[in-house]
Amino acid sequence: MLELDLATSACRYLRIHTRCRTEAWEKVEAVAGAGLSNRAVFITRAYTAGGVAHALSLRVLPAQREPEPSVDLSLTFTQPVTHPREPGLSTSRVEDVLGLLASANQSLVFDCAARFVEDRARRTTIIPLPLKSDDWKGMPFDDISGFRFRKREADKTVYSVIMEAIDTELHVFVAYKWEAPLSVDLAGAVLKAGGDIARKFAHPSTD
Repeated sequence: MLELDLATSACRYLRIHTRCRTEAWEKVEAVAGAGLSNRAVFITRAYTAGGVAHALSLRVLPAQREPEPSVDLSLTFTQPVTHPREPGLSTSRVEDVLGLLASANQSLVFDCAARFVEDRARRTTIIPLPLKSDDWKGMPFDDISGFRFRKREADKTVYSVIMEAIDTELHVFVAYKWEAPLSVDLAGAVLKAGGDIARKFAHPSTD
C-alpha cells in the first residue's frame, strides 16, 4: 500500500511530515531494528513502479520539549533513483512503524510537498511560459520562465505553487496541508491531492 507509483503520476518527489503523540516509542525502536541510530529511526526501502526505480524513506525523531510524548514523522518518496539503498527489500517494516504510531481517533495535519515534472509540449499552463513582451526591451531579462502562486482562506495559506519552464520540461512544485488520521493509505490520498492542485495550473493540452 505504501509503494506509490510516482512515475505514472509524473511526480518526482513527495514528502509528508507531521508531529504526532505516541506512547509506543520503545516498540518503534524494536520494530525499526537496524534502522535505529541515536534515538532516531531512519529506514529507506527501494521498489519498482511504472517500470521506474523508487525509494521510500521513513524518518521518526522524538519531539523535544513537548508536554506529551510526541514524535516528528516524515515520509519521503522519490523517483527515479539511480542507486537505491537496500534494493529489492519490501516496505513492510515501514508499515509496521506506521501501524504503531497510528491512532484511528487522532486526526493530524500533515505538511506536504510534491514536485511534478512533465513534457512542456503536452501541458497548457494557466499563464503561458515562457512569458514574453516587446514592452520589456531594455530590461535586464528576456522573458519570464516561472511564477509563484498562493491560495488563501482568510489569513491562512491553503496551498502554494511554483511553476517553472526548464528546457523541454514543466516543473510544478506544490506545498499544501492534508488533514487525516495516520494510516498506510495516507500517502496515496496525499499524492492525488497534490496532483489535483498541480492540474489547476497545468492541464493536459488535449483537454
